[in-house]
Amino acid sequence: MASDSLVAIDCMTLVWGVRKEGPKESLERAKILFQNFERDKSQIIVPSIVVAEYLTAVDVNKRFDVAAAIGARFLVMPFDIKCTALAANLFSDGKSGRPMSQPNARVCLRADSMIVATAKIHGAKVFYSHDKNCRSMAKNAGMDPWDLPTHVENLFPSPDPSEE
Repeated sequence: MASDSLVAIDCMTLVWGVRKEGPKESLERAKILFQNFERDKSQIIVPSIVVAEYLTAVDVNKRFDVAAAIGARFLVMPFDIKCTALAANLFSDGKSGRPMSQPNARVCLRADSMIVATAKIHGAKVFYSHDKNCRSMAKNAGMDPWDLPTHVENLFPSPDPSEE
């Protein structure tokens, strides 16, 4: 895991790490990532576009409460005027690297470009996503892209001197 304390995540990382829904391997990898975040005292940017995507699967009567809970736990950053030019550039550049003939390809590319632009403009140095296209876009935006970890970094941590 990268050591920068201001990091950003995409929607599936939030779903796997917070809602805990998805394939077993993805849930385990998100669990490790969130444990690493806690250990490193990372500040986690969650772009507002990610929150909107996350809320689509939440009961309509609970959306405001869930959004408030996410806002209390993470740095929810808006897609604002400062993000627009970078998002447009990422969208244009991203069209050449993705099969645009697939259903919803433009919608996914547009959402990814807004998510990555929001993370970058609001100061994230590191971007976590299991989606290789999203990681590639984050790299093009100047962030350090990482997939979710597959194992705990330090299986045998040295004892904490304060515990002796």
